[in-house]
Amino acid sequence: MQKITYTSDKNDRLDSCLQNRYPSLSFGKICKYNKENKIKVNGKKQPLSYRLQNNDEITLFINDLPDSTAPLYKFAKNELSIQYEDENILIVNKPQGLICVDNNNTIADTLINRVLNYLNYDSSFAFTPALCHRLDTGTEGLVIIAKTKPSYDEITNLIKAHKIIKEYRCITFGIPEKEHDILNTYLKKDSKSGFVKSYSNPIQGSLNAISEYNVIATRNTYALVNVKLFTGRTHQIRVHLSSINCPIIGDTKYGNIKQNNLLKLSRQCLVAYKITFPNLLINKNLSKKTIELSTNNIEQLFSKL
Repeated sequence: MQKITYTSDKNDRLDSCLQNRYPSLSFGKICKYNKENKIKVNGKKQPLSYRLQNNDEITLFINDLPDSTAPLYKFAKNELSIQYEDENILIVNKPQGLICVDNNNTIADTLINRVLNYLNYDSSFAFTPALCHRLDTGTEGLVIIAKTKPSYDEITNLIKAHKIIKEYRCITFGIPEKEHDILNTYLKKDSKSGFVKSYSNPIQGSLNAISEYNVIATRNTYALVNVKLFTGRTHQIRVHLSSINCPIIGDTKYGNIKQNNLLKLSRQCLVAYKITFPNLLINKNLSKKTIELSTNNIEQLFSKL
């Protein structure tokens, strides 16, 4: 028997909570265990659609689960695509659909939890390994993780100073009028909807966003586009390309829904495929180096359009 106290105001469904806590536990098994009365909430059987309340106690009468008292990261999947590693830095290829960090600390399978699991992290570490930047859940690609505080400070300061160049590849529906351009606008996120809008002039609460793009190839009504980021705003590339009427295919928030449905796409076609470092003082192994994905699904898909 194991007990879990749900501590969140998100009101997750019971089945979602269990799948987040135990990534190896399939939905089929959860259904089976619930039918067998092996899952109780506050001592009572509940449908899997039950919305959990803060401090609800979930009791599992299941013998083959990991110890529920273990840290949450211990339940993350043991899957990590490592592109570079030394004593200070880890660079991984985050898969599309994986969240970088769960601020509510209720989802086990996040990128940072996979990293902590891989590094066998425990409380004796002088520094908790941390992401130096993030990607949207729907975006795949390279993410830098620092293993030490000095390396974290150096990388994050250089990112803020726009001295680490991050490049992306994407496919747009619509071909940009210019083969090359720098998009320099102001972005503001609506806190309720999470939708980001682009403005030509600054407004209250907006942040300056700069993206440089180059059209690599065109095919029918589609373009394969390379984008360099000089700022790292929320949804920046997606919003910028949508603002010139060339949204990323597969993007359900800023894209062309009808076109996405015709292509039967379940993911946005955007990958962070290259990171170029300047001269580094602490992370010397990466000085003036470029880390690049050798292959990515975006270019393979474009060749089939």
